[in-house]
Amino acid sequence: MRGKLKIFYSYIAGAGKTYAMLQAAHQLKANGHDVVVGYVEPHTRPDTMALVEGLEVLPPAKIAYKNLELLDLDLEAVLARKPETVLIDELAHSNAAGMRHTKRYQDVLDILDAGINVYTTLNIQHLVSLQDVIKKVSKIDVTETLPDYIFDQADQVELVDIEPLELHQRLLAGKIYASAKVDKAMENFFSEKKLSALREIALRRGAARLSETNRKNQLGTTETVLACLSPNQDNGRVVRAAARLAKALKGDFYAIYVETDAHEELDNTQKEKIDADLKQAKSLGGQIEHVQGAKVAQQIVDYASMVGATKIVMGRTPTRWWLKSRSIVDEIVAALPEAELHMVPLKKGRSFTAWDRMRLRISRSLNLPSALQALLTMVIAVAAALVFDQLGVGTLGIIGVILTGVLAVAFFAPSILYPVAAVVVAIASYNFFFVEPFYTFAIQGRQNLIHYLLMVLVTFCATMFTAVLRRTTRVATRSSSRMAALLNANRRFALANTEEEIMAALTKVIGEVISEPARILTPEEVAVDPDLSEKERGILEWSMQNLHSAGRGTDTLKDSPITCFPIHANDFLAGIVLLRDSELDEAQKRALKAVLSEAAAFTQKVRLLQIEQDHRDQAEKERLKLILLRGVSHDMRTPLAVIAGAADTLIDSGTDLAEANRQELLGDIKQEALEMSRTIDNLLGMTKVTSTAFRLNRQLDVMEDVVETAIEKCATRQGERKISLLDPAGATVVKMDSLLMVQVLVNLIDNAIKHTAPDGEITVSVKETEQWIQVKVTDNGVGIDPQILPHIFEDFFSGDNAQSDARRGIGLGLGICRSVVEEHGGHMFARNNAQGAEVGFAMPKTAEQVTAVTK
Repeated sequence: MRGKLKIFYSYIAGAGKTYAMLQAAHQLKANGHDVVVGYVEPHTRPDTMALVEGLEVLPPAKIAYKNLELLDLDLEAVLARKPETVLIDELAHSNAAGMRHTKRYQDVLDILDAGINVYTTLNIQHLVSLQDVIKKVSKIDVTETLPDYIFDQADQVELVDIEPLELHQRLLAGKIYASAKVDKAMENFFSEKKLSALREIALRRGAARLSETNRKNQLGTTETVLACLSPNQDNGRVVRAAARLAKALKGDFYAIYVETDAHEELDNTQKEKIDADLKQAKSLGGQIEHVQGAKVAQQIVDYASMVGATKIVMGRTPTRWWLKSRSIVDEIVAALPEAELHMVPLKKGRSFTAWDRMRLRISRSLNLPSALQALLTMVIAVAAALVFDQLGVGTLGIIGVILTGVLAVAFFAPSILYPVAAVVVAIASYNFFFVEPFYTFAIQGRQNLIHYLLMVLVTFCATMFTAVLRRTTRVATRSSSRMAALLNANRRFALANTEEEIMAALTKVIGEVISEPARILTPEEVAVDPDLSEKERGILEWSMQNLHSAGRGTDTLKDSPITCFPIHANDFLAGIVLLRDSELDEAQKRALKAVLSEAAAFTQKVRLLQIEQDHRDQAEKERLKLILLRGVSHDMRTPLAVIAGAADTLIDSGTDLAEANRQELLGDIKQEALEMSRTIDNLLGMTKVTSTAFRLNRQLDVMEDVVETAIEKCATRQGERKISLLDPAGATVVKMDSLLMVQVLVNLIDNAIKHTAPDGEITVSVKETEQWIQVKVTDNGVGIDPQILPHIFEDFFSGDNAQSDARRGIGLGLGICRSVVEEHGGHMFARNNAQGAEVGFAMPKTAEQVTAVTK
């Protein structure tokens, strides 16, 4: 059971949160509960620290940081001690580098998952959604923040309230800060006006949480807020504004970022900021979407329509970004006239200028292969123009051929620089080869100058159109490729029949989705893998235990060189994916997690089907046991009665019994004893074949030799019947378990003996085809009743016959034959013919058999 979280919150430091938490802890202890202090910030307030006495205090963790020794919560000590309730101060605290998590609230989540209750403290200004409001009130940036969902989903919150005037008096009396810090505190948060504003924010936030709690039991809301993100460095304000609006309206919250071709031109800092904004939206309870497309407005409109957005929040800035965004707003308003647009003013800051973009494009696009490809294209175009000139084609045709080369360069080149250079080459070539005076670069006459200007204008327009088309195609291709990979993943998983096949398919899919090498490990493999260090093993085990990603690029143990993602669906864990030295963006992480969730769901389905099949097999075994016991009771009782009766007659008659009668009785005793022996052999054979530990001992052997051995074993029971092997000189090599195959043939021949007249004939044939080995036992008896023909290979089936002896038996013989042959990958067959019946089996040939025959 998960632990309970109680938060003591207030609007300012010194209000008495820690004091109230410690008082509540003493009350719990007095009521007999197990309470320990995990970590309480070392205050200079004697009254507060005095309450720590009398409570068990866990030693803090000591962290080395820049020649200092920091004290912090020892998460491992809390989990090892496992009290009923633990006290942890300052929920929004940021952990030092080297600890398991980056934030203390993540430690608290681990403790709650371990079934331990947590009492903690919080100042309301640390909530992420209130950052802009707090800054407006206090003029201070709060660096330590807490996701709102932690506060909203707490099991209990308690407001520790105090009048601003009383708080002022405590501050001046030195009960909150030392005297040297009082003046600075008065300038920051502790002015009366700021305290009143912060107190109002805390009261409103607590009331909003209570209202939200009550709403959960009511019908869903009709309001949906969508935040539209851009690469602007101040875009977090859009996220927080949308989150506050959604909370005020008691509505749903979504956030979207549209990745265009220009996304690749952003530097790493801007890309990381976009990822951070998406994370912040998620931490505020929003559902985030990272899509790709050339038209930003259309993507926003489509997504807003899908989620039913009634309020759309966007940023507005006076930079060149917003000159582009005004048209986006117009398109959204035109497409969604019923939706309200809320504009959030953003700071200008330093944007990614056109010069920055141009420098980045030049540095990325200048490479020798692309330059050679562009040059070769233009050489071919000019050469074609020279050929056209020799054929008498006019000026327009020659210009068209050269411009075609320029357009080809524009479409395939990675940058607009190449088509610009191609235009220069085109004009120079045209002037050099096709304009008098020939073979010079001199320009004569206005008409030629106008031609060149028109070539530049037409080429520029065509090049820009081609470049836009190329970018659009590239974005669409990238988006469709990722979507195709996700759809292909579902198809591959659906075709897999075992967990091993699913994991093999997952390895291929991961390579397609994130283009990074990955290892997939099961929980058992993690425990024994020799390539893992103890630290890496610990990270993997934590990730599997908590069903949360960890390592590089995450919020947990982010200094590690590995990144791991659990393969799970809800609480089911199928394994874990290990990446080394990989940097994934948020879009790749979401795609990977979606694939892993899909793989886990299919793995769980396969495992459940296997469990269901095992249950069915177990039920079938129990049913067979009952049939077996009933059959054994009958089959043993009859021959035993015959043996006992014959023995009594021999004993009672003594020497008076005729020798012929004596021999007949002795023969009956022997026959019934052999019948019992065959029954016992079949029972043992059935037990062996159906055992879970059964394994074939397959070796190369000659099938004709196996058949002759089986015929010899049946010699005592054949009487006057003739049993022969057709083509005994054959040498058909088969990879098989020879001992079991002898038993199969003995049962088939014995079955034929029972259904053949005393002077009948039985033949065994071996036939080899390109892919199969067929063995057939044929008799000239009465044949098989068509009604029972489909059932003769079922376990415990016994068909009636005119011969009384044939009716006796629980039908194990042919059932064993079927089991053994199927273990070899073959199948049984039975049919009637004009003379009697033929029963046999066919087994597939293996590569080893073919090799042996060739040799």
